[in-house]
Amino acid sequence: MIYAIIHRSKINSVAIDKIRAKYDPNFKFMGSHVTLVFPFKTDKIDLSKLEVHIEKITKQIKPFEVHFCDLKLAWDQILILTPTTGKKEFDQIHDELYTNTLKEFLRADIEFLPHITLGYFGQTDSKYDA
Repeated sequence: MIYAIIHRSKINSVAIDKIRAKYDPNFKFMGSHVTLVFPFKTDKIDLSKLEVHIEKITKQIKPFEVHFCDLKLAWDQILILTPTTGKKEFDQIHDELYTNTLKEFLRADIEFLPHITLGYFGQTDSKYDA
């Protein structure tokens, strides 16, 4: 099974979704979101312990302001919208989720950068599979 933890902000995403529909190959699979825990594959996780862990972390989160205003082209040729406000809070949530039950699944090889994907702009004949 493959797991990930995402956050769907309560925003008006009509403009974002128009761009994603045209340029994001994964648009049909998932709406606009911020990935908090990168996808990981396992058959040995205890879902009840995972649920308790997530609930414990998320109950402590106070609402915070987020402004997604910066455009960046990521290393993997994906155009992303990053926060100018709220990055610190997303970083903290990310770090807290990767404790206890999720500690072994931390992807230290991927920099955590909270973002909303807008689209893939790499070459279609490249060796990278979006």
